[in-house]
Amino acid sequence: MATRSSTWLDDAFRAAKRNFINGLKNPSVYDFSNLQTIDDVYNETDKIQREQAKTKTLRALKKIEPFILGINDYASTIDTFIQAKAEILALIWGPLRLLLQMASSLSIVFEKMVKVLADIGLALPQFKKYTELFEGNDQVKQAMCLFYADILDFYQILLNFLDSRRLNTFFEALWPNIRGKIDVVQSNIERHKLLMTSQVTLEDIAQSYEARRQAMNEYEKQQKFRERQDFEVMVSEYSPLTYHMKLSRIFDTTAPGSGGWLALKSEFIQWADKNNTTNRCLWLYGIPGSGKTFLAAGSIRRLQGNQNLVLFVFLTHDNQTAGGVIQVMHSLIFQASKDNPDLMPLVYGYVKSDQQTMPNNNKFESNRDFVKELLIKVLDICKQVFIVVDGLDELEERPRRSLLETLLQIVEESKVVRLLISSREERDVMKQLEGRAVSLRADHNNAEDIQLYADSELRIWLEDLRDLEADDAMFAMAKKSVASIVQASEGMILYTRLVLQVLKDQGTPSDIELQLQNLPQGLDQAYARVLYRIREKISVTLRAVVKRVLHWILCARSPLREEQILQALVIEPGARDFTKGRKEFRDIRKECGPIIEDVDGVVRFVHFSVKEYMLKHSNGFLDIRTANMDAAIACSTYLRFTSLDVLFDARSSAPETALNQRILDGDLVFFEYAATEWLEHVKDCQPEESLGELASALSALFDRRKVIAEPPILAESSTVSSYFDGFKDRPDIRRYLVNAEKQMGKARLGLFEDDEDDCPGLFTILRILRQRREMILCQSPQHMQGCQCNSLHRLYGSTVFYCHKPYCSRNRRGFESRTARDEHLAIHLRKYRFLDSAQMPASTGFRSNEALSDPWSETHIEAHANLIINPSASAKLSDYGELQDMLVDAVTQNNIEGIRALVSSCASTARLFANVKYPWRHFGATFIGYAAWRGSDMTLQYILGLNVEGFVGTDYLGMALAVAIETKRLQCIKLLLSLGADIDERACLAEAISSQILDRRREGDIGLARTEPYPGYERALSLWDPELMSYLVKTCGVQIRKEISGKFCQSPAVLNLAPREIRDRLRDLETYIVGPEVFNKGLCEAIYSRSIEALGLCAENGANPEYLSPEAHQKVFEWCLENGISNTWQMTLLLKSYSEHPKAEPIPYKLQLHIVTETNTKRILEARDQDMKERNPPEG
Repeated sequence: MATRSSTWLDDAFRAAKRNFINGLKNPSVYDFSNLQTIDDVYNETDKIQREQAKTKTLRALKKIEPFILGINDYASTIDTFIQAKAEILALIWGPLRLLLQMASSLSIVFEKMVKVLADIGLALPQFKKYTELFEGNDQVKQAMCLFYADILDFYQILLNFLDSRRLNTFFEALWPNIRGKIDVVQSNIERHKLLMTSQVTLEDIAQSYEARRQAMNEYEKQQKFRERQDFEVMVSEYSPLTYHMKLSRIFDTTAPGSGGWLALKSEFIQWADKNNTTNRCLWLYGIPGSGKTFLAAGSIRRLQGNQNLVLFVFLTHDNQTAGGVIQVMHSLIFQASKDNPDLMPLVYGYVKSDQQTMPNNNKFESNRDFVKELLIKVLDICKQVFIVVDGLDELEERPRRSLLETLLQIVEESKVVRLLISSREERDVMKQLEGRAVSLRADHNNAEDIQLYADSELRIWLEDLRDLEADDAMFAMAKKSVASIVQASEGMILYTRLVLQVLKDQGTPSDIELQLQNLPQGLDQAYARVLYRIREKISVTLRAVVKRVLHWILCARSPLREEQILQALVIEPGARDFTKGRKEFRDIRKECGPIIEDVDGVVRFVHFSVKEYMLKHSNGFLDIRTANMDAAIACSTYLRFTSLDVLFDARSSAPETALNQRILDGDLVFFEYAATEWLEHVKDCQPEESLGELASALSALFDRRKVIAEPPILAESSTVSSYFDGFKDRPDIRRYLVNAEKQMGKARLGLFEDDEDDCPGLFTILRILRQRREMILCQSPQHMQGCQCNSLHRLYGSTVFYCHKPYCSRNRRGFESRTARDEHLAIHLRKYRFLDSAQMPASTGFRSNEALSDPWSETHIEAHANLIINPSASAKLSDYGELQDMLVDAVTQNNIEGIRALVSSCASTARLFANVKYPWRHFGATFIGYAAWRGSDMTLQYILGLNVEGFVGTDYLGMALAVAIETKRLQCIKLLLSLGADIDERACLAEAISSQILDRRREGDIGLARTEPYPGYERALSLWDPELMSYLVKTCGVQIRKEISGKFCQSPAVLNLAPREIRDRLRDLETYIVGPEVFNKGLCEAIYSRSIEALGLCAENGANPEYLSPEAHQKVFEWCLENGISNTWQMTLLLKSYSEHPKAEPIPYKLQLHIVTETNTKRILEARDQDMKERNPPEG
């Protein structure tokens, strides 16, 4: 029996070893065979301590002693029980020594390692006792193997973590998951300790093995689910642009085989060769219309076919915002991460860790360097990345220069990136790429592509002619036409397309022959022919229609569908309703000719060069200013139509059937565009233009929709007010427009609350229209007989399901299916989680012990992820502790709507803001303190405006200013001062958050973050931040204070700086410090605080050692002698060194401190005794 037990144990230990080795990322690089005793580990710790002592970074290795001793006990125990072989013991000591060695090179990693080793050490049982109690119990011996597996699991997690080349880059993002896995191991150890009894059975042990395996599998499963959800939240929040649909659309219109020549060019081959490190940037350039976009798309598909990671961007002239540096980098980051389960948590963790450090300075949203750094880190993790950017020349010059320079920097800084740029031969682009890219000209190599395209179009034309029963002469002329066009194309596929369309429109062979005799030379002549036809060859009536269509396409602020343009054409300035029907019935693509196209239901120019030509060469026929003016008048006129009354009345009592009929009739086709873009067109109207007709249209709109003549005036910024300078002679209209701009901006930032902030209710009306339209559509994928779905899609487009959040990009872009929209809304609910008081965070669990212990950690916030508020009047909430948690949560997410709903849902606000959650402090102070620290200025302004029972926001101005200054919240500081906060008020931080502010910040970034009251100016000065002081004085208009104490001299923010940095900071702060009186006061503060560093600082900067302390009315060094405080003699000697030689060059106080510290104690005591004798001579 003993033999069978021994064999089973040997097998169990070997299985644990095998699982450990197989689970390592790079098992071949490890050799633990020569490390078999505790001495090997102690030798390593001694070595680490010696190295850290040299660099003055000792990390308290004493903390891991419980782990080392516990492991030693375990090694001795299993050696006693089963005479463990050397290979088994080697895996107890070898990985531990290697872990310490690997982690010691990175201080932050080493600190985390020491802490987790200490935690596991405390969890290990006392193995020696088991040796004594259960030496003859085979079941207990078998249970001992569980601990071996647990220890190896622990080692495996850390070794794989430290082996990652992403450690330096994404440590903060990776660690929570690693810590979570270790927590699972720690829990297993705790459970396995319970097995160490004489009653343990084999069944218990078998179940423990299974439970151990399931625990880790379940953790990893839940972790992957959380990571996917987190990433989806980010995608929803930032809505990065993706281009996969456009790539598919390009291929749908590309002739088969087109672009094959590119893959055969040596320049492309070298660029795509992963082993070639020289040419990593390729510039594909050419004349307009030469097919560069099709070539870029072809290269993407070709590279993807070789299993490469290809990130791509298609830029267009009609969406300049998409070409912003940050927007492009966002797209590249999300493209690289979306299908990579390893990258998703890294990106999310990296962004969120930065937001935790600076909660309201979202660098990922606004800091170009931060986003570029993250993109490079993401790209470096990938083995090889190709980036393709098409249409660079379609951006305006300044943004394209900025984008191109950023992309080139990325190529230079990341060796895994290869960049392909596609554009016209613009001078600035050529200059930037000179010497930094290999160039390849498209229009000199694309003859085969043009022929393939022409042949494809010819086949379609011939089929159409057969359907029309054309004769042989017509067929022959069609073939001749294609051959002639290809010969004249000169490398321009767009030219081939345009001219071929013109020839197709000819009805007879003779007409085609006439056109062929005088083919246009180049694109400009092709455009000129189309423009000439519009201006000279069509009727006056049709010419006016075409002009209006082209004007709408020129100035459209967002994509316009054909149905919207057709309805816009019938809007008569000054009319009260439709006078010519609900739309014009025309084929606008035929009327305008081949220069426009319909892509996915959107009408646009076939190429951005069309817009350029029309604006430059139409001789005033097309004018962007006229187009914007006409559009502003049309939108304003339409919004007052009586046909829309039933929609505006839907807020109250409009019959549902009447509104449904208007929707189905198509009266509201143009409403989506007019409601969202009317103000943008008004802003684009130039002040010097005659705005009389527009003013009349706006006045009629405001009167019709019951907009008050004098709305509440919001603070004007010079930028906003300048938009409407043309209405200075109409102050009523101008005042309304300024407020409308502010309110619509707030709505798009997520601050939309109710109709009074939504003049004239357009966001509300638009939401009603979308909801009612959805109700008409079939509610399931299976359509009912006689449904109106096809009709609605024809009128309103395919994307008829929208997010209802005005700030979300999907509020404008929409979804094609209800399911996709609902999934998107679920992410919003997860992100802004408030509250069903029956649900508790215990059900979701926490990732680490640190998260569990910090009530305001991100994990605690995530624990409420599924809590959804339902503030019904019949269900008032009375769990005040939970409500307080939710309110702080709402503040940190800047969810004003949630704050408002929570407060209104509270059964008693007096009890909510009283001493419930925080008996040592009024919750109102905590609430507003978090708003000043973690909320935006908009959130803070909203909370300051609250006036409910138990809480008046303005009562906390001073405290809020103290928090905002201490945390350097510049916008909040400016807001508070503008609302009347007194910079001289002695205010303290909210007690409940002061310790958290200290805990979350570096020691060198702490001022007077304590609960004692300090004036705001002095608190700001204590942070030793010249930029903060400059902001206070120059931006906020704060006057420099003369009467301040010297407390700022002992601030941690300065005492932890190097002497040179102190002098540099002080030089920048001299303007804001009126000395030397301040430094004289600082001497006293240094004595009180026992700070030799602060004393030296004051003495070096002009403080007089003879200065009399106001408290003691004695000389400073006399005060030192009479008060037995620590450092007294060091301070005394230092002061004397300055006072005895006031004109001599003073010894730097750091050196003086060293001299004093090294002085023989006996000499100091002798000096003290002699001094005391001189001061108190014996009597007589």
